[in-house]
Amino acid sequence: GESDFFQRLYHLRIYGDEEGNYDIDFKRLEEGKQELKEAKEKLKAKEAEVREINKKKREARKEVSFYEQQNKKKKEQNNKKKKDEAEDRKLSEKKEEAKEELDCFF
Repeated sequence: GESDFFQRLYHLRIYGDEEGNYDIDFKRLEEGKQELKEAKEKLKAKEAEVREINKKKREARKEVSFYEQQNKKKKEQNNKKKKDEAEDRKLSEKKEEAKEELDCFF
C-alpha cells in the first residue's frame, strides 16, 4: 500500500536502488502517485456501482417473492373453490337421490 511506497522511497534515499543509484525520478514518482489516486477513485466508483446493482437485485428478489406469494394464494383459493364446487355437486346429487326416494312414496 501507501506505507510500503514511502518505505521504499526512504530506502532509496538512504541506501540507493539495487544498482546503488540514489537518483529518484520525482516526476515519475508524482505520476505514479497520481495513477494510484486515479485507480483508487475508479475503484470507489466501481464499488458504488456494485452496491447499486446489489440493491437492485435485492429489490427484484423481493418483488419476485411477492408475486410468488400472490400466485400461491391464488392457487390455494382456486383449489378451495374447486373443492367447494365438488362438495356442492355431491350435495346436489344426494338431494336429488333423496327427492327420487321421496317421490317413490307418492
